[in-house]
Formats: sequence, C-alpha cells, structure tokens
Amino acid sequence: MDSVCLNTNVGPGGVYGAGTIIYGECNPGDRLSGPEPRKASANKIAFTGIGEWSDSSGPRVRSVLFRVDIENRSEPGGSHANGGSAPSDRYRIRMWILSNTELDELNGNGPDSYLLSFRNAISGCSGIIVRDGADVPNGTAVFGVRPPDIDDGGELQRGNHQIHPTIKSCPDVKVAPKLLL
Repeated sequence: MDSVCLNTNVGPGGVYGAGTIIYGECNPGDRLSGPEPRKASANKIAFTGIGEWSDSSGPRVRSVLFRVDIENRSEPGGSHANGGSAPSDRYRIRMWILSNTELDELNGNGPDSYLLSFRNAISGCSGIIVRDGADVPNGTAVFGVRPPDIDDGGELQRGNHQIHPTIKSCPDVKVAPKLLL
C-alpha cells in the first residue's frame, strides 16, 4: 500500500504534479485537489493483494492478484454527484485471475517463487503519481505484466471516496505469513 499528495495538473503519460503538504496536511484549503474537507496527509491511495473472486454466473472461486487505485478529489466526489465540482474522484480496480502455473508459483514452486516479481510489479508504489496507476485504456497490459482479466474504473459518477488520516500504526511484522491457496 502507498499513498501520496498530488495536485490536479496532469502531464504527459497521466503523471500528476506534486501536491502541497503543510504540517502533514495534503493541499490545505484546496477543495478541488482534495482531500478536504476531511484533512488527511494524502489524496491518492493504491493497494494490492491476493484474494479470491467468484464470477456472478457461477460458484467457482478463483485465486487472483488485485490492485486498487483511489483518488479523493473535489467534494462531494463525483462531478455528476449532486452538482459536485470537477475533478471527480477516481477509482480503478484490476484483477489478474491466476493460471495453474501462477498458482503453483504463488505457493512457492517455479521460477517466480511466491509470484514476488509479479506482485512487486503491480505494487502500490508502482505508478503512484500516475492517473489510475498507469494511464492506459482498460484491459491494457500494465506494470510489465500481462493484461488484467478484470479492469474497471475511471471517474466516479456517483458517490464519494474519502481518504482519512491514519488513526493507528500497524505493528511490525516479524514473520511473513505462509500462503496456502
């Protein structure tokens, strides 16, 4: 997981300019860049993980790697949500359904043991300052890995994403958990 404070200026390749942090607050007084009115140290967050996904057309559960990018911009979130101001909040979720070979690698067998190369490539710190993590059309190969099997996102039409300040520190991890998928 990673987070960052950005402004709304988008340059070539979808790269945002740096936001302004004053006393630990991201873009104070700038409601368009966000995350105000709730004060926080970032207005973009990206996180990744390993999960299980089931298609709505059947009960079969599949193991996946996923990445989520969320940008908390102007209030109330969407440029179409009750007359909200542009720019809209954004989200993007990408999921890679693991093949049998990738599943074996995730469990420690094969050339990419524990899929560490794949997981590092899609990690939250990759592309954190880029719109949607990689400014490419949905369904496009990104981060140096194959195209995601599920790729959804863009401007939030309704609703409101909120990034809040950290309220509790995570304890140090002493031992990496064993994966059994």
